[in-house]
Amino acid sequence: MPAIDLATEINAQKNLLIAIERRLRKGTPNPMRDARRKIVKSIVCVLHANKSPGGLSEAEAFAKRLYPGSYPEIQNTLRVPSGVLKTRAAVGPAVTSDPAWAGDLVGDGDYYLGAFATLAPQSVLSQLGMRGLRVDLPNSGRLRIPTSQTTDPPPVFIGEGDPIPARRGWLANTSLSAKKAALLSVYTNELLKRSVPTIEAVVSRMLAQDVARGIDKQLLSSNAATADAPAGILVGAIPVAAAALADPQASMVLDIGDLVGALADPAAATNPVLIANPIQATRYGLYGASGPPMIASEFVPAGTVIALDAGDFVVGYDSTSFNIDVSDESLIHESDAAEPIVDSSVIASPVRSLYQTDCAGLRLIEGLDWALTSPAAVITDVSW
Repeated sequence: MPAIDLATEINAQKNLLIAIERRLRKGTPNPMRDARRKIVKSIVCVLHANKSPGGLSEAEAFAKRLYPGSYPEIQNTLRVPSGVLKTRAAVGPAVTSDPAWAGDLVGDGDYYLGAFATLAPQSVLSQLGMRGLRVDLPNSGRLRIPTSQTTDPPPVFIGEGDPIPARRGWLANTSLSAKKAALLSVYTNELLKRSVPTIEAVVSRMLAQDVARGIDKQLLSSNAATADAPAGILVGAIPVAAAALADPQASMVLDIGDLVGALADPAAATNPVLIANPIQATRYGLYGASGPPMIASEFVPAGTVIALDAGDFVVGYDSTSFNIDVSDESLIHESDAAEPIVDSSVIASPVRSLYQTDCAGLRLIEGLDWALTSPAAVITDVSW
């Protein structure tokens, strides 16, 4: 029996433990988190390069200087921003007992995460999108999503030789088309004098807040769809009466049950989700509720709770539309209802000169759309 080199064996075990420790530190792979980091780092490079005339090449030079360890990834993100948002679809583990086990290794192809949802993971859009159906939208035209109508399905058991029942018009279509979502955030150039981690933290936080506030305000509204914007999820929502028991916790239990029950027409909700103001969301958690998941949003009025079937929420993105641009020489109208700077001799107000105030304007654009194929349910004036 050959002699064992104890020193070599100890060294091999040490290297194995180090590799395991490094892998555990990285945690579970999270495509959305990784994509967000790459986009933020790319934006930091673009903001730095904006002060130089080199354009894309200058941004890539900053990427090589600021992020030498991940330069190839940042370079690719700068050249094709949407590329970092494409990831492999989740698949189950491959098992040799399955004759087609190799197919599990291939998966079902790539899917697009969506830039706005990735930059604001706390947004209602992002959280519903992770639970619902995500589709790729064409950059022109419409995508039709077939859905079942809310009528009882035909019988499925028949006698031998009998014709199979088919209900006329049982399937309906929901159309999605890429609508232009645009975000403009302003940063002072003093920010670029800070350390790189500080710049990343500030940019990431501001983008997350701006995106979430802009998108969720429309998503959680009762505004009808237009040619420019998708409909709010409260369009056609089913009103539910609030319980008025002496015990607030008992009222909460009844309210949640009634909300979810209202979604069961004609079929029970497959993935019910609740959306509420932070006040009700906090109390829901403090009461130790183990019911449907709750999402908090400032755009839900206090005392209001919304329920919907996330399985019927469809969000689509045009994977070719995501664009990042920076300017420090523009005039911008700082208003929620932005208007042309000058229109028929009328000057918009207030106006900011990015050059005069030593600021940079970051513009993000993405084509997206969403639809809820079954009505939501809503309670107002809850007692808890």
